[in-house]
Amino acid sequence: MAIEGTPFFRVRTGIDHYTVNLVRELVALDPGTGYTVIGYRGDGAKPRPLPPAENLSYRFAEWLPKRYLDAFSARLFVPPLDLLAGVRPDVMLFPNYIASPLVWTRRSIVVIYDLSFVYHPEYVDPGNARFLRRVVKRAAATAGHVVTISEHSRREILECYGLPESKVSVVYPGVDRGRFRPLSPERRAAVVERFGIDRPYVLFTGTLEPRKNILGLLRAYAHLPADLRDAHALVIAGGKGWLDREITEGLAELERSGARVIRTGYVDDEDMPALFGGASVFVFPSFYEGFGIPPLEAMACGTPVIASRASSLPEVVGEAAELVDPHDVTSIADALERVLRDPERRRELSAAGQARAGRFDWSSEAGKLRELVHRS
Repeated sequence: MAIEGTPFFRVRTGIDHYTVNLVRELVALDPGTGYTVIGYRGDGAKPRPLPPAENLSYRFAEWLPKRYLDAFSARLFVPPLDLLAGVRPDVMLFPNYIASPLVWTRRSIVVIYDLSFVYHPEYVDPGNARFLRRVVKRAAATAGHVVTISEHSRREILECYGLPESKVSVVYPGVDRGRFRPLSPERRAAVVERFGIDRPYVLFTGTLEPRKNILGLLRAYAHLPADLRDAHALVIAGGKGWLDREITEGLAELERSGARVIRTGYVDDEDMPALFGGASVFVFPSFYEGFGIPPLEAMACGTPVIASRASSLPEVVGEAAELVDPHDVTSIADALERVLRDPERRRELSAAGQARAGRFDWSSEAGKLRELVHRS
């Protein structure tokens, strides 16, 4: 089997995180099958290494100048990397929405995470939405099988592209319980203090973009009674995103009002468990998510979670979180006040959340993908 390797060569996003973790477990589960990660090394990039294994190798397409490769990609969706790297796999996995129609392979599997560009184009860059509408439709039609990350996304894919139900399968993301777990107060404090957090805090983490409904969270926090705002900082952890100007202005306005707002920017993976674990509550009020891994990671760290009652999020958090209407600021504010004032409710959500997070395991999900790889 070959894997289109773009997610192994760039800064880790949700797609990259999903691909790297799933392939790592797949290689370990299936020692009798050879796995080849195919990439382009024209810029001198090196892949983030997976654990060494006899059945894992890397191949690079290097002989084609990158300007031609980019033009090839724009016209043919992605370059046929198996052809360029000189391999002819039985199965080719495309982990990032787009599958090349020119592959030397018997079968292909494409991962389509969500259809925000179809159902909620207001949350997607217009140029990217147009591109995805064109190429993903063809990828869904021509791939041997489609994988997605939630039943919610599966229903949208089946409805949008008219595919037979047998062609689309769910392989959930997992939670790395070795990293995301309750930490000692000392380990949490070292990270929390480094970010200048000087009091209990409400946490959000994610890219600053409209889909995440950060403005709704800012307005809900501003609606809290003064004693709760004074006692709890609002920590926003995430890098700049698309259409973030209004969010940045909203943050500045909240700061001018005297609220304790802390913007951390992008947070390294190794610091996230402590940042999750130190929070009084984690709030994830997104309008739309294909899955939504941050609430599960927060749950695994023992942190109470408030999440949106929209798209896939009820499927992800189950009954282990407070669910709110993302379009109703009062709904978010009421849930925040309820959880922050009630220690017993926080303990209940912490215990339920840890149990819920334990149901999403990378190894078991990789087992589902292994069955698809070996399907005749």
